[in-house]
Amino acid sequence: MSCGVAAAVLAAAGLFPFETVKALLLPYLPPGKGDLFTVGRYSQAVTGTRVLSIVMLALAIVLFRAAVPLGRRLSSFGRDLRSIYGVAIAGVWKLRDADRLHLAALGAIILWTVILRFAFLNEAMRWDESDTFLSFASRPLFVGLAYYTPNNHLLNTLLMHLSYSVFGVSPWALRLPTVIAGVFIVPLTYASIRVHQGRDTALLAAALASASFPLIEYSTNARGYSIGTAFFLLMILLAGLGIRGERAAWTLLPATAALAIYSVPTMCFGVAGLFAWVLMTTKSAGRVLLLSLAAVAATLVLYAPPLAVTGSSSLIHNQWVAPLQLREFLARIPFALSSLWEYWNMRLPVFLAVLIALGVVASVIIRVAHGRSSFPMLLAIVLVSAAMVVFQRVHPPRRAWLFLLPVYLGAAAEGWSFLCSRFPQPRWVIPVLAVVLSGWMGLQVVRGGSLYRPGGEKYKFHNAEEYGFPNAEAFAMTFRDRLEHGATLVSAEPHTLPVKFQMFAHRISYRPSPSGDLLIITKPGETPYGSGIRTEDIQVLGKVATYQYADVYVGKRTAQSRVVTAAPP
Repeated sequence: MSCGVAAAVLAAAGLFPFETVKALLLPYLPPGKGDLFTVGRYSQAVTGTRVLSIVMLALAIVLFRAAVPLGRRLSSFGRDLRSIYGVAIAGVWKLRDADRLHLAALGAIILWTVILRFAFLNEAMRWDESDTFLSFASRPLFVGLAYYTPNNHLLNTLLMHLSYSVFGVSPWALRLPTVIAGVFIVPLTYASIRVHQGRDTALLAAALASASFPLIEYSTNARGYSIGTAFFLLMILLAGLGIRGERAAWTLLPATAALAIYSVPTMCFGVAGLFAWVLMTTKSAGRVLLLSLAAVAATLVLYAPPLAVTGSSSLIHNQWVAPLQLREFLARIPFALSSLWEYWNMRLPVFLAVLIALGVVASVIIRVAHGRSSFPMLLAIVLVSAAMVVFQRVHPPRRAWLFLLPVYLGAAAEGWSFLCSRFPQPRWVIPVLAVVLSGWMGLQVVRGGSLYRPGGEKYKFHNAEEYGFPNAEAFAMTFRDRLEHGATLVSAEPHTLPVKFQMFAHRISYRPSPSGDLLIITKPGETPYGSGIRTEDIQVLGKVATYQYADVYVGKRTAQSRVVTAAPP
């Protein structure tokens, strides 16, 4: 009945005239983003909702006719959930029976994981996460979850909105879902590697993941990448349990895959690669086909609102996934690989980066040459992802491969464990090595200072993760009175959105006036003339502030000025 009611509501949604809906919706849209609701968009949304209403009506009919079989299936699903819960509890109790030194080492690594991530939780808001909050997470959910853009990672937006509603506006509150996912990545790395490769390998992998710079950075950057990585590791764990005979794991795998892709669409690389690995390992094409179809169906359900409102083009035809010319695509490959290598090994000494890579090579060679139990998971995911990238002729930004990093570190740990097992050693060697490695790597990250490294020019094709304006709060508080009494903010990337976030967070009533002063933010050493501002547009009165990453000038409009009053946050 609920599906039938939903179908009726969706069908009726398109009966209201455009102007009526616009008047209701416009106050909730972000300033400067009126293009999110146009006549064309509304027509597309009406078509989409009507298609959804037909689908919901068909589903209601199917559910009504299949009420009894569905009840049995739901009962079976409930038993599957209880079964997985039992397996998880048994695994925890099994840890209690493990070697105490091993258990103590794992506990120390997880505690260090928490410390490393919370140490950087209150860093200045970056450009992308500021945009996510101001444009989507701070809006009602019917706006935030219905309009997809490459910067609106929907599950992260949902969780950020809930955290903001409970805890208010602060960097730690908006990043809370991400940091929780980032902490869980380490025990999930341990569990997912252990179910496939044993406890020593799992402990070393957890140690490497605990102090990996990219995993720490994206635990404190309110985007969807850490959340997607956590769900991907849960997929690996469920796949391992399924291969061991836990039917319930196969039941949960498609839902987990859908949530991973709902976190970030680029997680489809990892999901496709893992399903390919399951096919190679189980040789069960029918099962993998059913799992894949279920995952696709669940993903379409989650993405139904933006698909109805903004259409599929926002997902698969936006500017960031436009195919490159073949020559340009090939020319960028060396940079893409070197950039990824640099990022994955950031704040690591060269010798350790090389040792990790050698461990990965050893792991792959051992599994392929010695015919071990299954095809190397890392190699399967890399091959499938590479094929998809070549087919699309797109180089995703290096942060899109974050999900692959724990698998890479797990392969390195497997290679190290295999080589260590060739030599007699006391039982305490691996636990002590794991703790020392995690502690030492983490100290290198802490000694390097802030994770925030403004710039980005050297990462020409990969928008640097650190992009933003670390001094935004200092600027907003210093010039609060001016901003509230007619001054107009004139700036461009990377300064604008972090400043607007700080104005929102500190409740600065930004009231720009055509007759007020201009506050012009530039990159250090640059003149106030740029971003479309001509010398005849403004009269520069002088520099009024200098920050590490910006200079601030004050000026006035000339009679022929074309400078437009900036929109408030």
